[in-house]
Amino acid sequence: MIIHMLRAHNGDAYVIQHKDSEEKKYNLIIDGGTAGSYKGELKRLFETVNEEGIDAVFLTHADDDHIGGILKFFSQTEKLNVRKVYYNSAWLLACEFGIEKVGKNELLLDMSDVNHSYRQAVSFEDILCKKGINKNAQLIYDDDGVSDIEIGDIELKILSPTWDQLEKLSRQWERENYSETDNRGMQSDHKKKIRELWDNKEQLVNTITNDSSIAFLLKYKQDTILFMGDANPETIRKALLKRGYGINKKIRLSFMKLSHHGSRHNITAGLLQLIICNKYLISTNGTRHGHPDKETLAKIIKNRNNKDIIYFYFNYEYGDIITEEEMKEYNVVCEVKRTFDISGNGVE
Repeated sequence: MIIHMLRAHNGDAYVIQHKDSEEKKYNLIIDGGTAGSYKGELKRLFETVNEEGIDAVFLTHADDDHIGGILKFFSQTEKLNVRKVYYNSAWLLACEFGIEKVGKNELLLDMSDVNHSYRQAVSFEDILCKKGINKNAQLIYDDDGVSDIEIGDIELKILSPTWDQLEKLSRQWERENYSETDNRGMQSDHKKKIRELWDNKEQLVNTITNDSSIAFLLKYKQDTILFMGDANPETIRKALLKRGYGINKKIRLSFMKLSHHGSRHNITAGLLQLIICNKYLISTNGTRHGHPDKETLAKIIKNRNNKDIIYFYFNYEYGDIITEEEMKEYNVVCEVKRTFDISGNGVE
C-alpha cells in the first residue's frame, strides 16, 4: 500500500493506492487541500487515480483547506470515475435531523470550463446525485462499528464524529472560509525550547465543523494508521476506550496523521497515553496559524511510550521548529517526505 501526503498548501490531501491479494487495484482520496493547491503533483495524481478508478473519496469536513481541491477536481473533470463519496453533507443532516436545508450549507461547484460559454453554480450534492455516485449515502459516525468500511484489504474503523456532534452541526453549520496566508494574531512558538512547552496547560479549541470531522483507524493487514482529519482528540480518546484500548492495552500505530495540521489545540496527553506510535504525519505549509505548533511535538515527545526514534514527517520544509540539538537530545528525526510504502507487516 502506498500513501501519498500531497502538498495541499495549509490543508490536507492524501491518496492511498493498494492492490489486494488478487492484485486488484484500489484508490482512495482523503480530502483535497485548498482550491489553490489543485495543480501540479496533486492535480496529476488525482487525474491518474481517476483514470484507474477511485473507490472512495473521504471529505472529512467542510472547511476549505480540506475540500477546496476536491471541488475543483469534480468541477474540472469531464469523466468522473468515482464510486463512492463519504461526506456528512447538509442534505444528509437535513434529512436525518428533520431541519430545513439551508442553501448556504451546500458546497457549490463552479462549472465553468472551456467548453461552456456560461457560468453556473451547482451544489456538490446535486452533482453526486446526477452522476449516480452516492445513491444510498448515509451519515458516517462512530456507531460502535456499524459504519466501519471495507475497501479491498483495507478496513476503516470510524472513530469520529459522534451522533451528538452531527446533531450540533445540523443546527449550526460553521464552514470555515479564509485567506490561505491569514496569520493575523498568531504567535509562533518555534523559538521556544521543548521543555518550555511540554507542560503547557491543554486548551482544546475546536469549531463545530472540526468537531464533526470524520476520523478513522485505517487497517491494512498488520499496519494501523490513525487519520484524524481535524477531529477533537477527546472524541478519539473516548472512541478508542470504547473499542477496548486503554492505559494497559495501548493501540500500536504505524503512523498517526496529526489533527488540524499539528495544532496545539488538537492534542492531549490523554490520547497520547493510549497509543504507541513513533511516526507522525504533518500536512501544512505553515501559512495558516503558523501550524504545526511546536507545543504539539513537545507533548508527543514527553508522552512517548518507548525509547525508539520519533519521526515527524512533513510535506513542506519545516524550518527551525526543532533544532539539531533538540533532535539529538530527544532522539527525534524531522524529515520532508510525502510518499510512504506500507508493507502490511506492522510496526517493526
